Amino acid sequence: MARAKIVSALEKWRILRAVNWPKTLYFNFRMFAFKTAVKLPVFFYGRIRFNALNGQVLIKAPITRGMVRFGFNYELIRAAMGTSEMKIDGILIINGAFSTGIDYAVIIEKEGVLEIGASSYLGSRTKIIVTKRVSLGRYFRLSYESQILDSNFHYMLDVETNEIPRLDDEVIINDYCWIGNRTTILKSTKTPSYLTVASNSLLNKDYTRFIKEKSLIGGIPAKLIRTNVTRVYDPNKEMMISEYFRSHPDEQVFRYDPDFFH
Repeated sequence: MARAKIVSALEKWRILRAVNWPKTLYFNFRMFAFKTAVKLPVFFYGRIRFNALNGQVLIKAPITRGMVRFGFNYELIRAAMGTSEMKIDGILIINGAFSTGIDYAVIIEKEGVLEIGASSYLGSRTKIIVTKRVSLGRYFRLSYESQILDSNFHYMLDVETNEIPRLDDEVIINDYCWIGNRTTILKSTKTPSYLTVASNSLLNKDYTRFIKEKSLIGGIPAKLIRTNVTRVYDPNKEMMISEYFRSHPDEQVFRYDPDFFH
């Protein structure tokens, strides 16, 4: 018991020591009222450049210290390539604790709104640029080197019809969606909950119209690959499944039984 307490205390000290305190203090006291800022709800790790902090950050959840961790990497690759980047001229809505990996970019333009659900994670070298609205549900996972853009940034002319469509549109990702690495999500994307997206995919439409929950999609643009599949989100269950495969090296499939986890 004493050893466990010592290990826990050392881990907490390691996490606190790694915080970029100058940027953390500046951000909290710039973006929040004093009674919120003193609780230090947002931590920054590693190098971060604030391009602008003229917008708002709204926390719609119980406030705890370090509930939001920018640059707190959970992934296997830990070495940072450079400086992360943040611009908040619009509104950032935080619905609960979440974290990001390293080398991220979060850009919210003046009219933009970015809403992030509780228990979400944005992987390393991911990019989110918001000019209108991007809404990310609970337990959202954006794997490394992926990007979300709600604007085309340049107008395109249809030379036959002389029509020019608008640049931007909302992106709405529902709960428990897992986006594979190097995926691009463009304007007008809407997903059902419990959607898994294969690596190197392109999302650019309302998938709720023809894709049901617990499906796997992928490709450029993304299409249905299979149904009735979902990620195991519970880390304790993942550990137990991994232990099963370690102890049964010849097995290729684990047969899920809810009673196995009780």
